[in-house]
Amino acid sequence: MSPLYKQYQAPLEMATQSPMELAQKARELFHQRYHWTGRVRAITIRAINLLPKGLPQQYNLYVDNERREKRISLEDTVEDIRRRFGKRAIYSAVLMGDIKIPTNNSCEVTMPSMNR
Repeated sequence: MSPLYKQYQAPLEMATQSPMELAQKARELFHQRYHWTGRVRAITIRAINLLPKGLPQQYNLYVDNERREKRISLEDTVEDIRRRFGKRAIYSAVLMGDIKIPTNNSCEVTMPSMNR
């Protein structure tokens, strides 16, 4: 039996490099479209039409932009700590049970908000 693949897509309301905003949109889209007819083995998120960080953006009147900027600044700080001290230096408490990040450098994991 061949595996079953499904793809869903949706635009974001605002340009972002925030892993949290990407994950929230992916979760929302998945819950709207997937009908739970079978088991889910893996979920992949792909971002397209990316823009460089630092480009001017128009604010959304319906979003707390100050809170959003603080969260994005926090995410950037977390990524900077990971770059400086390693992938296991800081991570979400939800992952403390079994964080599946390779301990050796055989595989490079790149988060969407990382600047290179």
